[in-house]
Amino acid sequence: MTNAFEAAWPVFRAADGEVAIRPSDAARYLADCEAQGRRVLGWEAWLVDHALDDANEPAPQAGAWCGLIPVRDGGLVVIGGEGDARAAQREIATTDFDALVAPPLLPFVYINFTFDE
Repeated sequence: MTNAFEAAWPVFRAADGEVAIRPSDAARYLADCEAQGRRVLGWEAWLVDHALDDANEPAPQAGAWCGLIPVRDGGLVVIGGEGDARAAQREIATTDFDALVAPPLLPFVYINFTFDE
């Protein structure tokens, strides 16, 4: 289901149709989802237009995404949470992506949501 936000704002759309939005747009996106009665179950940060290469490092690849995010300490982590739209909004708002994610990759961090559909 495409919501009004997805039609009005730039989003990353995966090959399977899943959508990811910029963290800065999460509050507006979630408000739109709530207004449409879409029940959020959780969220996950994606590194868009990247895929893991043979060395398990993110490499540019248009249209791809990976859920393992390189962090400043050199590791790869999954960043996400469970809960409804309000919980997701609080968690995203308090996640310091600038402090967590390796700086060159920050522009590629988007948020994907899981819905009860």
